[in-house]
Amino acid sequence: MQLLGPGAGDWTLEDPAQHALDGEKLKKAAKALDEILPVRYCLLVAQDGVIVHEHYAHNSSDTLYSMDSAMKLATAALIGIAHAEGLIELDRPLQDYGLAPTAEWRAYYPLVTARHILSMSSGVGNEPPGTTFSYESESYLQELVWLLEHVTGEASVAWATRKLAVPLGVPTMFSAQGESIHIHAGGDNRVSCRAMLKVGQLMVNDGWWVDEQGEAVQLIDKVYMREWMRPQFPKVNSAYGFLTWLNRPTMRESDSFKRPGLGWCDTRARGTWLDAGLPHSVNAPHSAAMGIGWLAKYVIAVPETRTVIVSIGQSWTRTEACQPPRNVWNYDEAFAGHLLWRELGDAVTPTSERPRPAEIGDFDAWLPRFGAEEEAEANAKAGFLEQIGMGLKKNVQVAKEAAAVEYNQHGKPALLPTTSEPTVPPVARDIIGSCYCACPVDLGFGQCFNMYEGTTPGECKHLMFRSGEFCPVIGVVNQCSQTFNKCDFMPVILGWRLLQGNPLKCTSTRTCDGEDQEETGVCECRAEQFVTCEWDSAPNCGMIEGNQASPPLPVQPPASPFPPSPEPEPPSSPPPPLPPSSPPPSPAASTTSTPSARSCTGTSRRATSCFPPTAL
Repeated sequence: MQLLGPGAGDWTLEDPAQHALDGEKLKKAAKALDEILPVRYCLLVAQDGVIVHEHYAHNSSDTLYSMDSAMKLATAALIGIAHAEGLIELDRPLQDYGLAPTAEWRAYYPLVTARHILSMSSGVGNEPPGTTFSYESESYLQELVWLLEHVTGEASVAWATRKLAVPLGVPTMFSAQGESIHIHAGGDNRVSCRAMLKVGQLMVNDGWWVDEQGEAVQLIDKVYMREWMRPQFPKVNSAYGFLTWLNRPTMRESDSFKRPGLGWCDTRARGTWLDAGLPHSVNAPHSAAMGIGWLAKYVIAVPETRTVIVSIGQSWTRTEACQPPRNVWNYDEAFAGHLLWRELGDAVTPTSERPRPAEIGDFDAWLPRFGAEEEAEANAKAGFLEQIGMGLKKNVQVAKEAAAVEYNQHGKPALLPTTSEPTVPPVARDIIGSCYCACPVDLGFGQCFNMYEGTTPGECKHLMFRSGEFCPVIGVVNQCSQTFNKCDFMPVILGWRLLQGNPLKCTSTRTCDGEDQEETGVCECRAEQFVTCEWDSAPNCGMIEGNQASPPLPVQPPASPFPPSPEPEPPSSPPPPLPPSSPPPSPAASTTSTPSARSCTGTSRRATSCFPPTAL
C-alpha cells in the first residue's frame, strides 16, 4: 500500500534513486529555484507515495502556513466524498435540494449546479451558468458549504474533519480556519507542507487512500475524479477543472485561458498553463493539476508519473503580460509556476517505469476530453433564461445569519463566531481589548496586541511601526522583458484598492541585464509599517489555545471609546522605522500547537499560521 501514500500516518522518506530520480539533480534544482523564486518556505517532492526530497527554509515540517486558495483542493475533495456517498449530484440545480440562496444570484439561481460552482463558471449572478469564467472565493463558492451542510445535516467542520481530515492524518485541517463551525470553501486553512502533500497524493491516487487497517479504500469515486481533472466548459476556460488549475494545451482557437492576476492578465495564452504564454515550452505533463494560493503557493499533482510537488512561500511574480496599465498591480501566478517547473521539471521526471498501484491501474484522466455534453446542456439552459425573464423577483433568503460571511481581497472569509462554538476562557480584568495589525502585502499575516486598562483604543495607530518585528519578507520576481522591471514600485492591497504610499522597503538582490522573457530580476521587500491596526473590544490575544502571548504595550493613556476604523490615520509624529541593517530578533515559529484563531507571527524569512482569520 505504500504506493498510495502514508494514510493517516507519517510520511516515509526514501532515496530518490529507488524511484528513478537523481538526488543530486533534485538538490541542484531546488537551489536554483530558491535563487529565481525567492522566499520559499518549503519544497517537498513525493514519488510513488513516499517523500524523495524535503527542504525547509528556517522552519520545520510541523510549521503551519496559510495556504490561501491552494486549499480549494480540499473543498473539491469534500464535494467528491459527498458525491461518492450519493449526497450530491453534480448536475442537479441547488434549488432542487430545497436550499435557499445566500449569494446574489438574481434570475439565474434555478440553473446553478455544483458543477458550475466547482468549475468557476456559475456566472456569479451576472451571466447564465456555464457561459463565462468568474474566479471568486466569496459567497457564490460558499454555497457549496451550505449545500454540504444541507445534505449531511451536520456542521461542515465536523463532517469534513471526520470524512477527510482524520483519514489524511491531519485532524486540525479545518478546525484551524478560525472560530467558526463552518468550513471556508475559498481555502485559507493553516496546515503544514506535509499536509498539503497528502492532499496532492489523494489526487494522484485517483481518489484512493489507505485506512487505519492498512487497507485501500476509495474516498472519491472514479467518475468524480475524471471530472475533477478535466475542463468542464473549455470554451469558457480550458485550463480549469474542479477548483483546480490544469496544465492542458489549447485544443482549438476558441479555447482560452484566464490567468489569475490582480485584475486578470491575458485572456489567451500559448501552450499550457505552466508555459505561461511564453514561446519556449517547459514540457510539463498535460496531466498536471494544480492548487494555487496567493503569493505562489503551489501544490502540483502529476498522476501519470505519480508525482506530487509542494512549494509554499511568499513570492510575487510580475510580468510583461500583466504589467500596467493592463493590470495596475502586476501580479502573475502563471509565471511563478513556469519558473518552478522550468527548474524542477527535469529533476522530478522519472527516468524509467515503476510498478503502479493495482487499485489505480492505468490512470487516463489526462486524456483530452472536454465535456461536450455538459457544454451542450449549459447552452440549452442559457436559452431557457429567455423563458424565465429578467423580471423574475429576487428571492435571496439569508438563512445563515448566525454565520455571516465576509470576504477580503483574496477571498479569505471571516466567519463570525456563533453561540454554538466554544467560549473563550476568562481574561484578566485589566485587559480592555485588542489591536490587530496586518502586514503588507498579504493581510493574513500580522500580530495581535493586548490593550490594557488605562490605554485608549486610539493607541492602535501607534503600533503601525512595529511591523519589522512580525511581518514576513516578500520575494518579488520581475520578468526582465516588462517595462517595470525594477523594485522601486510595489503596491499594497487592501480591499482591492491601491493605497497611497508604500509601507514596503524593497532591496534588489539580482538586477535585469537584458530584456529576455526568461530572465528575471529579484528583490526582497520588508515591511516598514503595518497596513492597518484595528481595535477589537474582545480581548482575545493569547486567550485561545495555541495563541502566543501578546507583546506588552508601552503606552498607558486614559481609556476612551473608539470605533473600528478600516484605514487608521498615521500618527502625527510616528517613531522612525527600524534601520534595515539592524533587524529585530525573530520570534520562534509555531510548530505542532493548535493554530491560533486570532494571532500569528511571520518574521524575517519565516512565517507561521496566519492572523486573524476572523477579521481578515
